[in-house]
Amino acid sequence: MPHIRTIHIDLALILADPSPTVDLRLHAYEVSTSNFLRAVTNYANRAVTEITKHRNAQEADKKRLSDKTAAVKAETNQCKVKEIDLLAGTWP
Repeated sequence: MPHIRTIHIDLALILADPSPTVDLRLHAYEVSTSNFLRAVTNYANRAVTEITKHRNAQEADKKRLSDKTAAVKAETNQCKVKEIDLLAGTWP
């Protein structure tokens, strides 16, 4: 982080001038503020991207598990039907 130098001013000397002015260094402030806002925006965008990536991965896992659960349930039901047929003696 850059060190900000403070400038000492002689207030009596400035006020003795017929039209006193103080350089507020607005350009440096605007550049610093712009850099800060850009950094915050980049951070927020990266966070949103990361959250979206994790959400998509979780949704894909949930769908994969749901599909696998449905397949296992279907297979279990087929086995139950075959078991009933075997017990009833109607299996081919």
